[in-house]
Amino acid sequence: MNQESSSNAIGTDEQIISGSNGWVMLMILLLVFLFAVFLVATPGGPVKLIGGALLLAVTLFFCKSLFTLEPNQAAVMIFFGSHAGTVCKSGFFWVNPFYCKTRVSLRINNWNTPVLKVNDERGSPSEIAAVIAWRVQNTAKAVFDIEVR
Repeated sequence: MNQESSSNAIGTDEQIISGSNGWVMLMILLLVFLFAVFLVATPGGPVKLIGGALLLAVTLFFCKSLFTLEPNQAAVMIFFGSHAGTVCKSGFFWVNPFYCKTRVSLRINNWNTPVLKVNDERGSPSEIAAVIAWRVQNTAKAVFDIEVR
């Protein structure tokens, strides 16, 4: 039996998600915030005060999930320890407030090795060095499958 799969046996597959428009959610959250402040500030019974305070707390909790991404940057969403998806587009977004966001740079990185003095077959001294250029292709693998020491 030959089973073909797009995923590695040891890898984490990247799932691209798109966050909601952050500007629309910001306007909605501002309106709900103003309504909650109105409920708390105006006279009324204890139910109105507690309801306004709870609505205020929930609104502030939802504001936690607003974020921006610059060009060549991605955000890996982690939902209680598992990969929920990756937002790769630049802009202002809103996602589930229970997501933990880990930013990953998609820019090209360079690493210059130090110069090393070696001898060739004849015993002549030579100096060697290397310039290593790398870029993250799969953000899920970069976050979950690589150990940084």
